[in-house]
Amino acid sequence: MNSDVYILIHFHRLSGNHQPIPTSAPPVCRFRPDNATTVSVTDGDIRHWRLHPQELVGKCFTTTENIMRRTFLVQDYYVKCTGQARYEVVFEDTGLGVLNLLDPKSVLTMVGDANLVL
Repeated sequence: MNSDVYILIHFHRLSGNHQPIPTSAPPVCRFRPDNATTVSVTDGDIRHWRLHPQELVGKCFTTTENIMRRTFLVQDYYVKCTGQARYEVVFEDTGLGVLNLLDPKSVLTMVGDANLVL
């Protein structure tokens, strides 16, 4: 079962009638302040980061999903000796111990569907 769906079902069944279902995944570690300013990612941003992938490192994003928003940080970028490029991405709700190694196309798709945290 998708963990986002589990969290929603859990809060829906166990919370009282007047408690809202959370719209953000609960953080294990903090990448951004509570009232962080965010801006939409543009097609120009994606083109720039496609040409300069290392400039995406250190940037934090919040997904724009209506049900459960997640915040993630692009922690590192490197090219393996086989020539495959990879990004290291960590999510606020899973903590620094869970590292996601993703190809540039997947990361740029995620980033394109998110807001940049300033």
